[in-house]
Amino acid sequence: MAEEKRRRSSIIVTRHMRITDHLSNASGWSALRSFFQGCGNSGYLAVRQYRAGGDTVLDNPFTSTYRPLNVHDHSNYKGLCGMAERQGIANGYIFKSRHTDYNMRKPKVGGYLATEGISFPEVPGNIIGTVAEQIAIMQGYFQAMINKDHGTYDYRNHFKWALAVEEVWPELYSSEITDTFESDRHTVDAKKLQEQMWKHGRDGYGGIMGRGENINDWSLTPFITSELGEPQYAVIKNRVTAQVVGDFGQYHPSDIFEKRPDTYGERRAGTDNPPIHNRYLRHRVVHNAGSKDAKYRSTPGILDEMMGQCYGLQGGGTLDETYWDKTTNSDFTINKFGTTTPLNAAKFSRFVGITLPNASGRRDRRRGFNDSNFFAALTDNERVIGVSDGVHTHRYSWGLPLELVMLNPLMSWNPHGIPRKGDPTEGRTRDGRTPETAFSGYRERNFHYLTPDAFYNGSDPVDPADTRTARWMLDSMGVPQLCRSSGPWIVLPPIANVSERVRGRFIIHEDAIQSPAMAQALDLRD
Repeated sequence: MAEEKRRRSSIIVTRHMRITDHLSNASGWSALRSFFQGCGNSGYLAVRQYRAGGDTVLDNPFTSTYRPLNVHDHSNYKGLCGMAERQGIANGYIFKSRHTDYNMRKPKVGGYLATEGISFPEVPGNIIGTVAEQIAIMQGYFQAMINKDHGTYDYRNHFKWALAVEEVWPELYSSEITDTFESDRHTVDAKKLQEQMWKHGRDGYGGIMGRGENINDWSLTPFITSELGEPQYAVIKNRVTAQVVGDFGQYHPSDIFEKRPDTYGERRAGTDNPPIHNRYLRHRVVHNAGSKDAKYRSTPGILDEMMGQCYGLQGGGTLDETYWDKTTNSDFTINKFGTTTPLNAAKFSRFVGITLPNASGRRDRRRGFNDSNFFAALTDNERVIGVSDGVHTHRYSWGLPLELVMLNPLMSWNPHGIPRKGDPTEGRTRDGRTPETAFSGYRERNFHYLTPDAFYNGSDPVDPADTRTARWMLDSMGVPQLCRSSGPWIVLPPIANVSERVRGRFIIHEDAIQSPAMAQALDLRD
């Protein structure tokens, strides 16, 4: 009897100790997360530096080494945007992404993490005739776009925006891992979470990275999900998707962007006012196209409109965001900011309206404690950690706006009638570098060279990360034609007969670390 009592007591103590260990671990993570949130917002900490850096803080590239977020050109792919590794914080949780090079794909209803390709603008119907005639008309569309003149060439529906969003979420722990989004060039180089952690630590231990740059850092994190239950463990994961959010009739680039101050980029550029084609240029989306000087953003603005069109993990449909209020013992639904209309919480939002006032008497507010870049979307997918309010369970992902990519008619325009081929190299017997070895056709992946070289009248320096050199292509008659790549460019080459340079990718990411001292320094700068 005494032995049985001692055994039972030992079991109880062991279980109590285990629960206490879990709570201690979870509370430690909670405190660390609160510290990170107090240091700034959801955003980005750093990109891989390669050989950049120096002896002073002004030499630290932070989130911009050879370009902001180390973006680069893979415009020989129809829908792929080059972007290297980066570290970020979303709602206080840290993650690191593999070399990204994301395909522009949008979430869809279906399986977990299901996506589908986005739609590209159609070529204007009046671009017909000889190749030279088509070039002249296409140049007219680009000039009309710059001039905001849609009288002769109505460019508006043929130039659109794709908003790239980094989505971060807590996935229920599993030792097995797979990649979370598609890239034609990179994929995660690990099958187990411990293997990934080992490779990340191995590369960081001596500072020698793996050549493929295919390792994420997805932390294993405890969550307190209910009042009485034990903590659940989640892996903080990320993916990049892109969704079409409007055309140039709604959001003309001259109306919605302003240059973002960036000391490192300006020092590298040699000017505090880099031109539109400068490789180090960063942008921010203005709050209101009619009032670009509006700095204090206490209401939803243009970026909120755009993010409000973007689905998270749910992929489609409508989800109400309903909470239980203990004081009134009743449910309340989260509304659109400033209205009594229920919010579709399956899409990203950072401003919300709440039926019941808080202790400060306010109903309309931002999400989060003190995070001006906190966008969240609801899902009912049970692969995501669910946290209970006592009655309802909520599962969220968090969205970080990365960049706005210009979709334009060049992406589908094929004036030479180049045929589509499964293998344009014909068994690696053609490399496209000379007329004699011209590629036998195009392919959206890696061989998307459709734009006649004569459309442009120059070129820019090529970074080692870029893959966008002109290639010779056989046209519909088998005649070699020199063509440029037709996918998403960071900055298009100089276009003949067009008065200004055209930027194709506007980097709009937020830096994570912010502080009162930084605010004072920026104020002195201005």
